[in-house]
Amino acid sequence: MSKLSRWDSIPFSPKKLPFFYGWVIVAAASIGVLMSVPGQTLGVSVFTDPLIEILGLSRLELSAAYMFGTILSSLVLPYTGRLYDSLGARVMTPFAAVGLGAVLVFLSQIDHIMAFIWPILPNAKFWLSLGTMIITFAFLRFLGQGMMTMLSRNMAMKWFVRKRGFVSGIIGVCVAVGFSSIAYLLNHLVIDIGWSRAWLYTGLFIGLGFSIFSAILFRDSPQTSGLLPDGDGAEEVTILDEGELHKNATLAEAKGYFEFWIHALAPAYSGVAVTAISFHIVSVFAEAGYDRTTAVGVYLPAAIFSSCCIIMFGWLSDKIRLCILLRLLCAAQLCLAIGLVLLDTTLGYWLVICGFGLSQAMFGLLLGLSWPRLFGVLHLGALSGFSMGIIVFGSAIGPLFFGIFFELYESYYYGKLICVLIAALLLLGSFRAKK
Repeated sequence: MSKLSRWDSIPFSPKKLPFFYGWVIVAAASIGVLMSVPGQTLGVSVFTDPLIEILGLSRLELSAAYMFGTILSSLVLPYTGRLYDSLGARVMTPFAAVGLGAVLVFLSQIDHIMAFIWPILPNAKFWLSLGTMIITFAFLRFLGQGMMTMLSRNMAMKWFVRKRGFVSGIIGVCVAVGFSSIAYLLNHLVIDIGWSRAWLYTGLFIGLGFSIFSAILFRDSPQTSGLLPDGDGAEEVTILDEGELHKNATLAEAKGYFEFWIHALAPAYSGVAVTAISFHIVSVFAEAGYDRTTAVGVYLPAAIFSSCCIIMFGWLSDKIRLCILLRLLCAAQLCLAIGLVLLDTTLGYWLVICGFGLSQAMFGLLLGLSWPRLFGVLHLGALSGFSMGIIVFGSAIGPLFFGIFFELYESYYYGKLICVLIAALLLLGSFRAKK
């Protein structure tokens, strides 16, 4: 519970409203997750080629900078999760938004900044470029993919108990449609007004607009606002009697369960695969004979399919065990990997769309549901922070992983085969989970 909960009645008290404020939280949390897009690989990918040209780095070198920066951010997230348990989302989110906006404004001027820095050490131009991007990517990933996502989702999950699956589904639909739409918008902004102004306007919108928005509307939990979960006095219990492994487990206690690790590693692999594809999406599809517009445009049908899956499984998730959702995630990841291998065929193209869509749907649902359903919400920040750290770490590996194969073989083929193998192993492991 936030130590600053006394401020929850400013500028208005949710308790005095004629409706349950949890539904406002769902809408606000959905917007919060959408604001993370510039820090997601999906949002970075449309700026990859301009960065390569400006900095004079190869695709592999930029991938390495992205990896090291993302790894640095993943190491901090577990501590951020514990801080969230103490301060809450309403205090931390505005600061995260201002920080993310500042990073985007910095990136919008990266060409001028590097032109100023390079003459200082002309013989170290490469290392200056690489080091600058590692640090910048670290902040971008930490604030975007890490904090904005974790804070928004955790806040929403605390406002509901019996309807968590349904709420997670609503957020998932908004994210599925919103992520693809924003990525498509960013791509057109880059084309129409240039990469610099695209980053500048986005940074100002998030840093100024969303920071104020979150400070006004975000609330940490129904209890701090004098309300109860679900708006009708629901107690903090799991949906299924057999679903909970350990009520209000600490992180150390949760680590003793196989379910903790499989629920952490499967989404982490999704981070590896999806990030690898998204970061190199133009290049991956070009290898299979597709142009840039077709490559970026694949997000839209995938998002539509993902939305349909989220609506259906979000409703079902309150009635079925989590391990079923986990197996669907692993199966979708295998479908995506096979589709990549066969991408130059019509079958492969649609396998990628279906695999991408279903995996993102299950990823989003599990990201919100796994820890409160299995271990309660008392230490939700520590649990989700550790898990998010693994996911972000996995997302760090993906771009370099694909980049290495392209550098060595001028093809992503062998990287795709390894993805098939890992996805198959995770699918087998998911059948050991009983919760």
